[in-house]
Amino acid sequence: MGTSDAEAAAGGGPGACAPDDLDALQISDSLFPTGMFASSGGLELMFARGMVTGASDLSALCRDLITHQVGVADCVALANAYDAASHEDTDSIEGVDAACCSAKTVREARDAYVRSGVQLCRCVAGFCGDARLARYMECIDDGRASGVYPVALGVCCRALGIGKEKAALIMLYGFVSNMVGAALRLGMIHHFEAQGIIHELKPVMREAAASSVAKDVSEMWQFCPHAEALQMAHARTDAKMFIT
Repeated sequence: MGTSDAEAAAGGGPGACAPDDLDALQISDSLFPTGMFASSGGLELMFARGMVTGASDLSALCRDLITHQVGVADCVALANAYDAASHEDTDSIEGVDAACCSAKTVREARDAYVRSGVQLCRCVAGFCGDARLARYMECIDDGRASGVYPVALGVCCRALGIGKEKAALIMLYGFVSNMVGAALRLGMIHHFEAQGIIHELKPVMREAAASSVAKDVSEMWQFCPHAEALQMAHARTDAKMFIT
């Protein structure tokens, strides 16, 4: 016998939400105060120089950055921090934090990731009393950890009971959302194009999330020198809308 509409509405059956769905929606919402919206990942300078001029260029750029940085570095760091938090292994969290922070070679981008990660931890700690998150925040306060965003997100998602692969999807979706949001503010694309890009990149995000959660921190890598060089050049410009 199939599940009735009333039972499904009450929380049972195939249409029911998973227990962590609302937490995932909250932490991935643009309303959540992490400050990530202040970064463009070098997109502002790329647009000014005519290197990325429309929706197709932006989609290709996001795909490249997912496959060469966000999926293979940030999401791997997130997954390992998540696992370490699950085992209450503070030393391992500190190690992942150090590895992730050192991989951010552009100072402005690294500083932005640290500010956003610390802000994320503070906000989640304000409504979630989790001992593992509290210990990580002690490490940040003591200078033993930086609070870099991918690690902070992994620890916070574990504190909220959000699944590890879903946490990686939050990381990836947030990256794409921030990029298309920056493109909108720059006047590069319009809103319908922004949603089209997000939809087009969903398979890439799913693949990156599924792949990253099984990797050890020693397998973390990234290679996007052109984007990083442009981020450094962007930092030296006088008039700009975004931090990076």
